[in-house]
Amino acid sequence: MKQYRRIAILLMLLLAGLFVESAALSVPLSVGGADQQASPQQVDPRDIPLAPKDAPYHKHPPKGPLPATIDPAQFKDKLKDKLQAYVAYSIAARIEEVLYQEPCFCPCNKTDGHKSLLDCYTSRHGEFCEACQFQAFFCFEEHKLGKSPKQIRKAMVQGKWGKWGSMDREQYARDYLATTAEQK
Repeated sequence: MKQYRRIAILLMLLLAGLFVESAALSVPLSVGGADQQASPQQVDPRDIPLAPKDAPYHKHPPKGPLPATIDPAQFKDKLKDKLQAYVAYSIAARIEEVLYQEPCFCPCNKTDGHKSLLDCYTSRHGEFCEACQFQAFFCFEEHKLGKSPKQIRKAMVQGKWGKWGSMDREQYARDYLATTAEQK
């Protein structure tokens, strides 16, 4: 019986090792906006999602002025290539206080020292990070429904923002622009 258990454990370890190696070889990278095929030594830490307990955020509204988000106008001339970034930064500028109180689930807290999702939009990080863009879109939609930052954070920690990963960001951005144009 012990031999079968040892064999089963060895097989599981072997299969796990093969899975990890194959996953490492197929991780797509998006560095500086250019997609590349990753080798095992090139895994970008931003591609590894954080566990909810590791994602930083501020529990309370800000006590003073917040740092300005990057002006989305700098992406406007490049709408064909930077449409999602333009919309993400436009949204961030509208809901700064919400994003200040929301976690970011990419490892930018470790790679860039970020303390909340807002920090992704006071820097150029949100321009290239799809996860941060999805999170900003999710927060904006939840905020429009009247949810508080605490309620939004709870939904994010529960992984509800992750369902947006299958969403077409470009279509969302086009819809957002059409809706905001109608409101003007």
